[in-house]
Amino acid sequence: MKGDLCAVISSVPLVNQFSHVTLETPIGKDALPGHYVMLNKKPAYIMGQSATTLELLLPEFSTKTVSVSALQGTPLDKPSENFNLLTFTNETLSAGIFYLKKYRTLFKGLLFIGMDADFPFKPCPSRKLIPGIPPDVIAALPLFEDWGIAHRLASLKEQPGVFHGTAKDLAKLWLAHNYFRR
Repeated sequence: MKGDLCAVISSVPLVNQFSHVTLETPIGKDALPGHYVMLNKKPAYIMGQSATTLELLLPEFSTKTVSVSALQGTPLDKPSENFNLLTFTNETLSAGIFYLKKYRTLFKGLLFIGMDADFPFKPCPSRKLIPGIPPDVIAALPLFEDWGIAHRLASLKEQPGVFHGTAKDLAKLWLAHNYFRR
């Protein structure tokens, strides 16, 4: 799949060798949560957009131009009016941030974020109690805390306040406590 060369407007270093990258591209106007692009032949989920840009969350990044494909994937549906349980992983965290930027006022539910190793942000203690989650699992994404979204972090790498395991394991634990006890 041939891509168009796009200029890198900015590449802001984050923690743990990640970068918040902004690309200049006209496909930004059509991007929706759930879309991704092939970036130098590797998939990159979109974290944000404008009429002329795409924002991506990528491993350390320092190039000035990059080959970007047309939009790929299927846009995500807006949250249901009922309870929503979502999980995001290494590959889909960017899509999750974009999704909640767009739909945070409609979102009712709980979110679990799982990574294989370190997070691209510095976790903070959550201000929300979540019944069914072990009391020592308090780590949260600062942005989602600011937005008031109930969530917890999971990782295969042991980290303070983070559930040791996958987001799916944490969701199963929570479901067992809250739904299978009825």
